[in-house]
Formats: sequence, C-alpha cells, structure tokens
Amino acid sequence: MKAHDMTEWHRAQLDAQQAHARDHLDRRTAAARQFGTTAPAGDPDDPEMKLWNIGGYWAMLFCIWFVFIAPIVLVLTLWD
Repeated sequence: MKAHDMTEWHRAQLDAQQAHARDHLDRRTAAARQFGTTAPAGDPDDPEMKLWNIGGYWAMLFCIWFVFIAPIVLVLTLWD
C-alpha cells in the first residue's frame, strides 16, 4: 500500500465503502432469513452430475500426470 493511499480522505472513503458493503450484506442476509430462501438440494443420483464429476476426475488426472511426464519426455527427446 502506498503512503498516499492512507491519507484521511482516502481512509474515510475506504470506511464508507466498507460500511456500504456491510449494510448491503446485512440487508441481503435479513431478506434471505425473512423469506427462507435456501439453495436447492442436489440430487446425488443425477446422471449429468455424475458424468461431470467423472470427467473432472479424469481431466485432473491427465493434467497432473502430463505435468510430471512432459519434462522427462522433453529431456529424453532432446538428449544428444
């Protein structure tokens, strides 16, 4: 943080932004409590979600192993 960012005017601006953000969050929280809104429960047997999770698993596995194997293959192919 630069020294000029902590002048009294900048500090007042920062405090006002934080107060506005807290007030906004408090209003949203109160509205959610009043209306009882919750996130819908996910279906554990949803076939699309199962496919998404399986695809993510294999993609992550491929990426991790590629990061380990690629430098070795690169060194071996460029070795004279």
